[in-house]
Amino acid sequence: MSYRKIFNKQVSFTIGNLGLESLTPKQRQLKIQGFLKGFKSYHLEPQNPELVWNELQAHCIPVWAAGGLIQRKDRFLFIYRNASWDLPKGKHDKNETLMQTALRECQEECGLKGLKITAQLPSTFHVYTQSKQVYLKTTLWFKMNYTGTNNGKPQRSEGIQKIAWLNRSQIKKHSSFLFPSIQELLNQSDL
Repeated sequence: MSYRKIFNKQVSFTIGNLGLESLTPKQRQLKIQGFLKGFKSYHLEPQNPELVWNELQAHCIPVWAAGGLIQRKDRFLFIYRNASWDLPKGKHDKNETLMQTALRECQEECGLKGLKITAQLPSTFHVYTQSKQVYLKTTLWFKMNYTGTNNGKPQRSEGIQKIAWLNRSQIKKHSSFLFPSIQELLNQSDL
């Protein structure tokens, strides 16, 4: 297992794979609970990273999603909703593959046709609480290419206020308005 970084608003829980720490079950549970409640960030290098990952997942209801980092020439498409810049994505429907989910959601949220997947990017993970239930959302990301001339149209019914094609310097300028998981994805994707 490579390292995993899970976000909960502004705190994170990183599970490394260096095998440096021997944690008791109680120590692991205290750290997991502290993270899930949003109290503190943790970076663990456990001897058994898969065990810690499984213990974290046991506290959460799984949600699968997929989305895209859409490129047109030297620009990338971002959506603006809930006072943050984000990438188009959405929940996985059981009757489709995650690649199909990514294409469908990007087309729906941005009003674009003719998107082509060119590569799979690293997945992101974040937890959120809704109706006192804790959810762990795993989002699979795909790099997509768009060669059309249509700039797209925000899907207002999903709360998307606007979309913008940003170059690398504009992305850096707006980085404080990106969700931490999106910042992590862009860092891992060399943007």
